[in-house]
Amino acid sequence: MQEIMHYKVIRSRRKSIALTLSAQGEIVVRAPEFLSGEEIGAFVSRHEAWISRQARALRRVPPVRLETGDALVLFGRRYLVADAPSRRACIKEDLLYLPAEGRAAACKRLISRLALAELTRTTRDLAAKFGFAAVPVRISSARRRWGSCSSRGRIAYSFLCAFLPQPLIEYIVIHELSHTKHLDHGAAFWQTVERCLPDWKTRRAQLKAYAPVMSAFPAV
Repeated sequence: MQEIMHYKVIRSRRKSIALTLSAQGEIVVRAPEFLSGEEIGAFVSRHEAWISRQARALRRVPPVRLETGDALVLFGRRYLVADAPSRRACIKEDLLYLPAEGRAAACKRLISRLALAELTRTTRDLAAKFGFAAVPVRISSARRRWGSCSSRGRIAYSFLCAFLPQPLIEYIVIHELSHTKHLDHGAAFWQTVERCLPDWKTRRAQLKAYAPVMSAFPAV
Protein backbone atom coordinates (compact mmCIF):
# COMPACT_ATOMS: atom_id res chain seq x y z
CA MET A 1 0.00 0.00 0.00
CA GLN A 2 1.34 3.42 -0.97
CA GLU A 3 2.12 5.70 1.97
CA ILE A 4 -0.11 8.78 2.21
CA MET A 5 1.95 11.98 2.08
CA HIS A 6 0.93 14.60 4.62
CA TYR A 7 1.46 18.22 3.68
CA LYS A 8 0.55 21.72 4.80
CA VAL A 9 -1.28 24.05 2.41
CA ILE A 10 -0.90 27.84 2.53
CA ARG A 11 -3.32 29.66 0.24
CA SER A 12 -2.89 33.22 -0.95
CA ARG A 13 -3.56 35.44 -3.94
CA ARG A 14 -0.51 34.09 -5.73
CA LYS A 15 -0.90 32.86 -9.32
CA SER A 16 1.30 29.77 -9.20
CA ILE A 17 1.75 26.75 -6.95
CA ALA A 18 5.03 26.02 -5.17
CA LEU A 19 6.40 23.19 -3.08
CA THR A 20 8.99 23.39 -0.29
CA LEU A 21 10.36 21.16 2.44
CA SER A 22 11.00 22.70 5.86
CA ALA A 23 14.06 22.00 8.01
CA GLN A 24 11.90 19.61 10.01
CA GLY A 25 10.91 17.70 6.87
CA GLU A 26 7.39 19.15 6.65
CA ILE A 27 5.98 19.40 3.13
CA VAL A 28 4.57 22.89 2.52
CA VAL A 29 2.45 23.75 -0.51
CA ARG A 30 1.83 27.41 -1.35
CA ALA A 31 -1.16 27.57 -3.66
CA PRO A 32 -3.55 30.09 -5.26
CA GLU A 33 -6.90 30.52 -3.50
CA PHE A 34 -8.82 29.18 -6.51
CA LEU A 35 -6.96 25.84 -6.71
CA SER A 36 -8.96 22.82 -5.48
CA GLY A 37 -7.76 20.29 -2.96
CA GLU A 38 -7.75 17.59 -5.63
CA GLU A 39 -5.49 19.68 -7.88
CA ILE A 40 -3.11 20.35 -5.01
CA GLY A 41 -3.02 16.65 -4.13
CA ALA A 42 -2.25 15.75 -7.73
CA PHE A 43 0.54 18.34 -7.79
CA VAL A 44 2.13 16.83 -4.69
CA SER A 45 1.84 13.32 -6.14
CA ARG A 46 3.61 14.40 -9.33
CA HIS A 47 6.52 15.67 -7.25
CA GLU A 48 6.98 12.66 -4.96
CA ALA A 49 10.40 11.89 -6.44
CA TRP A 50 11.55 15.48 -5.80
CA ILE A 51 10.24 15.35 -2.24
CA SER A 52 12.14 12.11 -1.61
CA ARG A 53 15.37 13.60 -2.96
CA GLN A 54 15.01 16.72 -0.83
CA ALA A 55 14.26 14.65 2.26
CA ARG A 56 17.40 12.58 1.71
CA ALA A 57 19.48 15.73 1.17
CA LEU A 58 18.00 17.27 4.31
CA ARG A 59 19.15 14.27 6.34
CA ARG A 60 22.68 14.69 4.92
CA VAL A 61 22.92 18.34 5.97
CA PRO A 62 22.84 18.58 9.77
CA PRO A 63 21.75 21.81 11.48
CA VAL A 64 24.48 24.40 12.00
CA ARG A 65 25.59 24.09 15.63
CA LEU A 66 27.09 27.07 17.44
CA GLU A 67 28.18 25.48 20.71
CA THR A 68 31.72 25.95 21.94
CA GLY A 69 33.98 23.47 20.15
CA ASP A 70 31.70 23.06 17.13
CA ALA A 71 33.19 23.66 13.68
CA LEU A 72 31.92 25.90 10.89
CA VAL A 73 33.27 26.02 7.35
CA LEU A 74 32.86 29.50 5.88
CA PHE A 75 34.08 30.30 2.37
CA GLY A 76 36.09 27.08 2.42
CA ARG A 77 37.89 27.78 5.70
CA ARG A 78 37.24 25.78 8.87
CA TYR A 79 36.72 27.60 12.16
CA LEU A 80 36.19 26.33 15.69
CA VAL A 81 33.57 28.11 17.81
CA ALA A 82 34.99 29.65 21.00
CA ASP A 83 33.58 31.81 23.80
CA ALA A 84 33.88 35.51 23.05
CA PRO A 85 35.21 37.78 25.81
CA SER A 86 32.64 40.42 24.82
CA ARG A 87 29.22 40.61 23.16
CA ARG A 88 30.73 41.05 19.71
CA ALA A 89 31.50 38.09 17.48
CA CYS A 90 34.87 38.04 15.78
CA ILE A 91 37.39 35.78 14.07
CA LYS A 92 41.03 35.37 15.07
CA GLU A 93 43.06 32.94 13.06
CA ASP A 94 41.04 29.68 13.03
CA LEU A 95 38.76 30.55 15.96
CA LEU A 96 35.28 32.05 15.64
CA TYR A 97 34.42 33.82 18.88
CA LEU A 98 30.73 34.04 19.78
CA PRO A 99 29.06 35.56 22.86
CA ALA A 100 27.17 33.40 25.32
CA GLU A 101 23.87 35.24 24.73
CA GLY A 102 22.34 35.93 21.34
CA ARG A 103 24.89 33.60 19.78
CA ALA A 104 22.98 32.87 16.56
CA ALA A 105 22.25 36.54 15.88
CA ALA A 106 25.86 37.53 16.57
CA CYS A 107 27.10 34.74 14.29
CA LYS A 108 24.75 35.81 11.52
CA ARG A 109 26.00 39.41 11.73
CA LEU A 110 29.59 38.21 11.55
CA ILE A 111 28.90 35.92 8.60
CA SER A 112 27.09 38.77 6.84
CA ARG A 113 30.16 40.98 7.23
CA LEU A 114 32.37 38.24 5.83
CA ALA A 115 29.93 37.61 3.00
CA LEU A 116 29.80 41.28 2.04
CA ALA A 117 33.59 41.44 1.71
CA GLU A 118 33.97 38.10 -0.08
CA LEU A 119 31.03 38.44 -2.45
CA THR A 120 31.83 42.06 -3.28
CA ARG A 121 35.34 40.96 -4.25
CA THR A 122 34.14 37.95 -6.26
CA THR A 123 31.46 40.01 -8.04
CA ARG A 124 33.96 42.74 -8.87
CA ASP A 125 36.55 40.27 -10.17
CA LEU A 126 34.12 38.25 -12.30
CA ALA A 127 32.46 41.39 -13.64
CA ALA A 128 35.84 42.70 -14.79
CA LYS A 129 36.84 39.32 -16.25
CA PHE A 130 33.68 38.86 -18.34
CA GLY A 131 32.85 42.45 -19.25
CA PHE A 132 29.96 43.25 -16.91
CA ALA A 133 29.49 46.70 -15.43
CA ALA A 134 30.44 47.17 -11.78
CA VAL A 135 27.35 46.86 -9.58
CA PRO A 136 26.62 47.47 -5.89
CA VAL A 137 26.28 44.39 -3.69
CA ARG A 138 24.40 43.84 -0.46
CA ILE A 139 23.83 40.87 1.84
CA SER A 140 20.31 39.72 2.71
CA SER A 141 18.72 37.30 5.18
CA ALA A 142 17.07 35.34 2.37
CA ARG A 143 16.50 31.63 2.98
CA ARG A 144 14.65 30.80 -0.23
CA ARG A 145 17.12 32.02 -2.85
CA TRP A 146 20.87 32.46 -2.98
CA GLY A 147 20.84 35.71 -4.88
CA SER A 148 18.67 38.27 -6.64
CA CYS A 149 19.06 41.19 -9.02
CA SER A 150 16.72 44.18 -9.09
CA SER A 151 15.51 45.93 -12.23
CA ARG A 152 18.11 48.61 -11.43
CA GLY A 153 20.91 46.09 -11.52
CA ARG A 154 21.46 45.90 -7.79
CA ILE A 155 22.54 42.47 -6.58
CA ALA A 156 21.74 40.90 -3.21
CA TYR A 157 23.21 37.64 -1.91
CA SER A 158 21.99 35.52 0.99
CA PHE A 159 24.39 35.39 3.94
CA LEU A 160 24.08 31.60 3.61
CA CYS A 161 26.28 31.71 0.50
CA ALA A 162 29.14 31.63 3.01
CA PHE A 163 28.50 27.89 3.47
CA LEU A 164 28.91 27.06 -0.23
CA PRO A 165 32.06 25.92 -2.07
CA GLN A 166 33.70 28.52 -4.30
CA PRO A 167 32.60 27.03 -7.68
CA LEU A 168 28.95 27.32 -6.64
CA ILE A 169 29.45 30.86 -5.37
CA GLU A 170 30.91 31.73 -8.77
CA TYR A 171 27.83 30.26 -10.46
CA ILE A 172 25.53 32.39 -8.28
CA VAL A 173 27.56 35.52 -9.00
CA ILE A 174 27.58 34.91 -12.76
CA HIS A 175 23.84 34.15 -12.64
CA GLU A 176 23.10 37.50 -11.00
CA LEU A 177 25.56 39.43 -13.16
CA SER A 178 23.83 37.99 -16.22
CA HIS A 179 20.56 39.36 -14.87
CA THR A 180 22.03 42.85 -15.07
CA LYS A 181 21.78 42.37 -18.84
CA HIS A 182 18.76 40.08 -19.06
CA LEU A 183 16.15 40.23 -16.28
CA ASP A 184 14.31 37.12 -17.41
CA HIS A 185 15.52 33.55 -17.87
CA GLY A 186 15.22 33.56 -21.64
CA ALA A 187 17.65 32.12 -24.18
CA ALA A 188 19.81 35.26 -24.21
CA PHE A 189 20.23 35.04 -20.45
CA TRP A 190 21.46 31.44 -20.51
CA GLN A 191 23.74 32.19 -23.45
CA THR A 192 25.36 34.90 -21.33
CA VAL A 193 25.78 32.48 -18.42
CA GLU A 194 27.29 29.84 -20.71
CA ARG A 195 29.74 32.31 -22.23
CA CYS A 196 31.15 32.82 -18.74
CA LEU A 197 30.71 29.32 -17.32
CA PRO A 198 30.53 26.56 -19.95
CA ASP A 199 29.88 24.03 -17.13
CA TRP A 200 27.03 26.05 -15.61
CA LYS A 201 24.57 23.14 -15.86
CA THR A 202 26.79 20.97 -13.67
CA ARG A 203 27.21 23.77 -11.14
CA ARG A 204 23.49 24.48 -11.08
CA ALA A 205 22.74 20.80 -10.44
CA GLN A 206 25.27 20.74 -7.61
CA LEU A 207 23.75 23.89 -6.12
CA LYS A 208 20.33 22.24 -5.93
CA ALA A 209 21.83 19.60 -3.65
CA TYR A 210 22.75 22.39 -1.22
CA ALA A 211 19.14 23.59 -0.83
CA PRO A 212 18.90 22.14 2.73
CA VAL A 213 21.64 24.57 3.80
CA MET A 214 18.94 27.25 3.62
CA SER A 215 17.28 25.66 6.65
CA ALA A 216 20.41 24.53 8.50
CA PHE A 217 21.27 27.85 10.19
CA PRO A 218 19.37 28.55 13.43
CA ALA A 219 16.39 30.89 13.18
CA VAL A 220 17.17 34.41 14.36
